[in-house]
Amino acid sequence: MKAKHVVILDVDGVLAKHNQPVSSEVSGLVREISQRSLIALASGKPASYLEGLSRGMGLANVVIIGENGGVLYFPEKREEIVFSDLYPEVTKNLEILATELDKRLKGKCWFQSNKVTVTAFPKLGFTLKDTLKQFEGVIAERGLKGIRLFAHVDAVDAVPEQLDKGWALDILSDILNIGKSDFVSVGDSDTDIPMLSKTGLSICVGNSPNLKKVAHKIFATGVEALNYILEII
Repeated sequence: MKAKHVVILDVDGVLAKHNQPVSSEVSGLVREISQRSLIALASGKPASYLEGLSRGMGLANVVIIGENGGVLYFPEKREEIVFSDLYPEVTKNLEILATELDKRLKGKCWFQSNKVTVTAFPKLGFTLKDTLKQFEGVIAERGLKGIRLFAHVDAVDAVPEQLDKGWALDILSDILNIGKSDFVSVGDSDTDIPMLSKTGLSICVGNSPNLKKVAHKIFATGVEALNYILEII
């Protein structure tokens, strides 16, 4: 049966606290939602990580939006849409950035295995501020254009200016033939704003002042947000 609604859920900060596992309570709520709507997991994490997470949560049918929109993956069909495949010219500077950072931050940061974006997690003894400074330094020194930086609580992301979760949402809406007014999105950070600003219902988890400007509903926790979704779909 064709889904009537799509519920897009950010992972860190929504389904679980950063660096914490998804609880059995949250998994149960998400499974219940999945019986009524199509679930999409959207995160800065790679698609392979999110697919494993979805299996661990017991989701039979799910859409994966990885790398903040850079990879759109359909596990059931084993079909993938990758931003860099569609626009290879915009990835050139990111490849230069990744190569240079690997030299400068070897042993100081762990680099996520991405297909599109560049994500670095500082190791013990090296700070997030230092990591961001290195990203900014390489970009300035090499004159790399078209790259946006996001500093999270545990990592720094380098993303093409044309890329965000809203870009993936547009493609997903076209593929499913479901209008964005029938999408529900839940997020907690600035990387979620392009997604939240396009869906029929947008929900903010936490206290981000920027998200509160675009969200229709605001909840303190992901559990509260998920319970609300179950009430309305």
